[in-house]
Amino acid sequence: YDRSITTFDPSGRLLQVEYGMEASNRGVPILALKTDHEVFVFIRQAASASMIPGQKVHRIDEHIWIFTAGFAGDARVLASSLRSFCQRHRLSMGEAPTTSEVAREAAALQHELTRVGGARPLGCTAIVAGVDVSMNGETRLFRTDPGGVMEDCNFCAAGKDQDLSMNILEETYDACVAAD
Repeated sequence: YDRSITTFDPSGRLLQVEYGMEASNRGVPILALKTDHEVFVFIRQAASASMIPGQKVHRIDEHIWIFTAGFAGDARVLASSLRSFCQRHRLSMGEAPTTSEVAREAAALQHELTRVGGARPLGCTAIVAGVDVSMNGETRLFRTDPGGVMEDCNFCAAGKDQDLSMNILEETYDACVAAD
């Protein structure tokens, strides 16, 4: 069941997608939090000297960045595809794409690779952050996973111990909102 990306196992799961999720869950922890005017991203420095932080941080356009957990090669494929999308969007529409459009494109590519023969799901989770000038400088934060799910977030986490990180972020965010 794990040789084909389009074959479900007896319990109804696509194992290749789960393998991609597992690869991303083993990546360097990344936490992100947005406010009205900023997006804060925290990436734990890898213990290995060979792990270059630039492998996880990708500038997609003037106002959009992605931060990835999982396979660095898959993240480069995703980043390159998103840069091309931004260039095509600028040429055809005459303006930069919004952060939402870039996140939607990332999720569409990740989803497409779960159902196309001769390919495999990307083994990376992407956090897409940006400031949309066309929307009065609104900060945006999205998370996409190897299965192609896109979430609009106020805060998110990816990589190792992401569930624990999400719990901490949720408690912190709720406390800050309650204090206001």
